[in-house]
Amino acid sequence: YRIRYYYSYDFVNGRYVANAVQIPMLFIQEGENMSSFSSDMLKDNNLDVSVSLFPTYLNKILDDNDTLIDIFIKNKDTMSSESIIAYLERCE
Repeated sequence: YRIRYYYSYDFVNGRYVANAVQIPMLFIQEGENMSSFSSDMLKDNNLDVSVSLFPTYLNKILDDNDTLIDIFIKNKDTMSSESIIAYLERCE
C-alpha cells in the first residue's frame, strides 16, 4: 500500500484538511522486470501471480511516458505540499 493524500475544504472551520488513503499499488518496470515479474514473484514470495494488459493500454502508457517524462523531471523538485496548499488557498 502507498499512502496518498488529498485535501478537502472544511467549511465549518474555514480551512483545508489533509485526508490520507492507502492505495494498493504495483510497479512493474518496462523491460526485464516486466518479462520476469511472474517468475520473480513465485521465486521470491512463493506467489503465483500474473499481470496482463491489452496492448492498446500498454502502448498508451508508454506513449504518455515518452511525452510527459521531461515535463515531470523539470517540475518534480518545484512541487511540494506547501506549494499545493498555497495554490489551493489562492483558489478559494
